[in-house]
This record gives sequence, C-alpha cells and structure tokens, in this order.
Amino acid sequence: MATVRTCATPEEAWGLVSHHLGGQFGIIGIMSSKLASMKDDEQRGRQEDNINRERSRLIGCLFELVCRMNDYGHEGEANKIHELLKMVMNEDLTDPIVRKSICTKHLELDDNARQFAETVARLQRAHDADK
Repeated sequence: MATVRTCATPEEAWGLVSHHLGGQFGIIGIMSSKLASMKDDEQRGRQEDNINRERSRLIGCLFELVCRMNDYGHEGEANKIHELLKMVMNEDLTDPIVRKSICTKHLELDDNARQFAETVARLQRAHDADK
C-alpha cells in the first residue's frame, strides 16, 4: 500500500485523502465533543493543542499529496486536493458542519469515494427494506 511519501498515482493519492480525512476528522470530532464539557482552563488548553496537532497533521498530509501529484504530472488531481487543503486550512474543524462540508466537497472531487458512498447508501437502503 502506498503512503503519503510514496504515492505516485491519483488512485493512491485519493485513497490516502480518504484515509486521512476520515481518521483525522474522527479524532477531531471526538476531541471537540469533549472540549465543550471541559471546565478546567489548563485541561481545555491541552485539548485545543491536541486538536491543532491533528489539524496540522492533516494539512501536512494533504500538502504532501498535492506536491506528489504535481511531481508526477497529475496537475488536475493536485488542484482538486489543493481545494480540500484550502478548506482544511481556513475552516474551524471543530465544527461538525464544517467537517461535513469538507467531506461533501471530497465526494464531489473524488469519483471513487463518491461511487463507494453511493454503493454503501444503496446497500443500506436494501438492508433497511428487508427489515
């Protein structure tokens, strides 16, 4: 399996985008939900630092994927990933609505992720209809 440092094809890059968005957004979502109930300023500060660290990791991964796609001549894919990178850099990732909008944009830009999501939704509807 490719890594952020070894990927060379758009398929590998988009797989890594999906992996990192899902993972980091999951972590940020959990940390953000706990942040709201924290009363201690020191504890709250540590949690905010942890959220910022996860955000920075995601930014670094997306940036590296943009560079790799450009290096391998996939400028169009690099531009699409760059759109997501700009959203991650400029938005408040602790807001679930923002995370959802970035995921929606990801599905718009990545055909494979969109097809996968559509298949999962179709299977879920079929499963629900069987109940």
